[in-house]
Amino acid sequence: MDFKQKMFLNTIGTVVLLFAQWLISVLIVRMGGYADAGIFSLAMSVSNIFAFLANYGIRNYQVADNKKMFSQQQYLYARAITSGISFLFAAVYLSVGSYTEEEKIAIFLYLVYSNVNVVSDTLLGTLQVYGKLEFSGYSNVLRGFCCFLGFIFTYIVSQNLILSLAIMAAFSLLVTILYDGPRYLRYEKLWEKFEWKKEKQILKICFSLMLSNVLPIIVTSIPRVLINQKYGQTQLGYFSSIFTPTVLITTLVPTIVLSVIPRMAELWQKGDKRSFGKICGMIYAGTLFFGIAAMIISAFFGKTIFALLFGQEILSYYPLFYVAIVATILNAFISCGNAVLLVMENRKSIVGAALVGVIAILLSADFMIDAYAIYGAAYALVISYSVEILWQLKGIVFRHK
Repeated sequence: MDFKQKMFLNTIGTVVLLFAQWLISVLIVRMGGYADAGIFSLAMSVSNIFAFLANYGIRNYQVADNKKMFSQQQYLYARAITSGISFLFAAVYLSVGSYTEEEKIAIFLYLVYSNVNVVSDTLLGTLQVYGKLEFSGYSNVLRGFCCFLGFIFTYIVSQNLILSLAIMAAFSLLVTILYDGPRYLRYEKLWEKFEWKKEKQILKICFSLMLSNVLPIIVTSIPRVLINQKYGQTQLGYFSSIFTPTVLITTLVPTIVLSVIPRMAELWQKGDKRSFGKICGMIYAGTLFFGIAAMIISAFFGKTIFALLFGQEILSYYPLFYVAIVATILNAFISCGNAVLLVMENRKSIVGAALVGVIAILLSADFMIDAYAIYGAAYALVISYSVEILWQLKGIVFRHK
């Protein structure tokens, strides 16, 4: 199996896992209403802040580590540390946050699901280092099907969102133990002497990557939290449902980029800037292609699809979908820029861009939502992402010279 086939399988796996989560959010609307859909969206959005703290950007550095600075077990230990930290921060936040008990439990359970996936991601990163990228695809397909079926069956039987989230997290853990673990053990030992000095090095190096992952999630979460506070769970459900289909792009693009990071790192280290620039141009052009295709499809078939999935009542908000596509493509461009800056070892620009994005959303979200309701939340995202991209481009051009 050549690299393109492996990358294709990895992409398919990510799409299946993503589609499973998307379909859950769609079916919740049909089976339980927009209130449960709003809670599910809030749980996903808020927990992702802490899940990306657990992620810490380690997978990207792990597969780009051509110099073999750290062992695979050390990367696994680092993920265990960051996962523990994410649970701690989430517990503190939820203890003081102004959420209902149901919302707090939903957020925490979704974080459990996400952190299981983070540990799995480290195991699959090791397999990618050994040239087994296709295993990531197989694992995600299996995880997507199991978690989807477990959640939906439980929700149909019990009409209990909390129980359904718990079952989804349990199925993800089973896939990690029964599928990812045995394949990891074909190449690595599970245990190795713990060296705190090495773990601190990994955490220090990847700190900027963690910020570049967490801060954009804060950007995404702030408008949703404000909608929930100002307009309630139902309006948040409408907003989340409109944005749900665009998640395909925001997940697909980083997956493709992750697959080519090792090649980009190799070219940059060799000083082959022409080939490096060619790959960079291709990932940006590919992202733009996804956006144009999404606009065309939505213009011809979007209303029909939304009516079938969410019901006629959501069509009054359909124009928001075009703004959502623009915001999503800009967000995907940020993923491309982060990969380029990582390979160029310009981590300061990664963090700087993410901080600028947070500042922009803090300055614009409240005002825009007050002025344009849920449309204003999308406008604020466009503003934030645009400012962040400009900062990234400044870092790429300056460092490239």
